[in-house]
Amino acid sequence: ETFDVISYTEPNVPSNLIKYEIFDDSIVILENEKIIPKKNGKTLLKASIYDKEYYMTIYVGNISKKFDTKYKKEKVIDIFDEVALNEEYTNRASSNLIQKWNSPIYYYYQNATNEDIKQIKKIADLLNGIPEFPGMFESTLDKSNLIIDFTNYETLLSKTSVGGVEGYSENIFGNDNIITGSNIMISSNLKQNIKNSVIAEEILHSIGLKNDSKKCSNSVLYEYDSVKEYPTDIDITLINLLYDDSITYGMDSNTVHNKIISILKWCLF
Repeated sequence: ETFDVISYTEPNVPSNLIKYEIFDDSIVILENEKIIPKKNGKTLLKASIYDKEYYMTIYVGNISKKFDTKYKKEKVIDIFDEVALNEEYTNRASSNLIQKWNSPIYYYYQNATNEDIKQIKKIADLLNGIPEFPGMFESTLDKSNLIIDFTNYETLLSKTSVGGVEGYSENIFGNDNIITGSNIMISSNLKQNIKNSVIAEEILHSIGLKNDSKKCSNSVLYEYDSVKEYPTDIDITLINLLYDDSITYGMDSNTVHNKIISILKWCLF
């Protein structure tokens, strides 16, 4: 389908001041204020005026949420509580609330090998297939809001004071528990399969699944030596839940539980 782009501004603000940008013009193009589809996929429309930016996700074809996990909803809620409503290394009041991004992630990597880069892009591709996720795109250092740095063990140890640490992520927040930036550090001397697992784990931490899991061994977030190199069914379910439109920044566990029950009512059997 082709859609019209209709702008709404204050009466004294001319609509022609709004600048539009399509992130991937192989998916859709914008011509004469119409969005015209080209092929199946997902992209973003950015509208900017003065110093304000607004985003809309555009889907072409069938993109749906994946809740095809083997776990019952009570177990899913239990694991979601553990990883999304707690925080690794720190314990503050906001750690027990929903925290996530509401604008695109622009990532930049430092000291990465070709295999590291392949893994980062693989995880970004997964996230960009999640409905309502704002998107994750490679960028330059000066425009990035997520930096992934491959460094030595000593640097990681000095940051965390945790023996045997393999990776670390630290999120930056704006208002209302919205993540506006993140810094990831990953040990550069790990075997590639372990490094791939840590890359997946730390990127998931950086998007708001901010704690390890002690309860779910079938997850890249498992605390006890997980070697899974790609998010599993439960991880994908957790990401879909976190970025569901009905779950918003700053929600507490009681509110989140009711939302998840409503979401999963028609998704899990």
